[in-house]
Amino acid sequence: MWASISWPRGEEEAQRGFKQTKQTKQQKKFQSATVKDVPAQTYVTALAQHLKKSNKMELPDWHDIVKTANFKELCPQDPDWYYIRAASIMRHIYLRPGTGIGAFTKVYGGRGRKTRCTRRPHFFRASSGLIRHILQQLAERDFVSLRKDQKGRFLTKAGQAELDTIASQVLKDGVQKVSFFASTSTSTSTTTSSKPKKQTNEEDQENEEAGDEEEEETTEDQ
Repeated sequence: MWASISWPRGEEEAQRGFKQTKQTKQQKKFQSATVKDVPAQTYVTALAQHLKKSNKMELPDWHDIVKTANFKELCPQDPDWYYIRAASIMRHIYLRPGTGIGAFTKVYGGRGRKTRCTRRPHFFRASSGLIRHILQQLAERDFVSLRKDQKGRFLTKAGQAELDTIASQVLKDGVQKVSFFASTSTSTSTTTSSKPKKQTNEEDQENEEAGDEEEEETTEDQ
């Protein structure tokens, strides 16, 4: 009777290692990311360009006339401001689900000035009709929806998937990830680097005082 043929252990381990390297390469190619991993400014501009190129939102006829708030003097000068505001609203809902129109009026509000050389100290809200119009368009595209017995707007599964795919594409273009620990480490390094500077300044002052005292003693001896 012939014994069953068994592969040596070395070849089996080599095959397993080859499979693992294949999986790691596929993971690197399709690296998943979230909106929190991308800087806010770069992400909002990328999402606005995506909304513009894909024609998923229609510009209203009054987009070049309307003001974004009552305290503004003119309409926005950027022709793509509508897409930028929609992208900013989608990102805000992703980070803080349940945000309503009233909260958005506070987010995009400010302290503007209508007269020259004066700035009013009061806070003014942004226009709610513009925010409502953007949210209605996002709801028609199945990006944002309402929930029963809950206030505010929430992202749908399709909207969350859309935002995550754009975040992964932005990271593939070479943008570095944003992490909380990196910011804390930089702050701690700055504090630690500032301490020895203070010590050196104090030592220099002491040395200068000692040198002045020696000069006075020499003048008195003469």
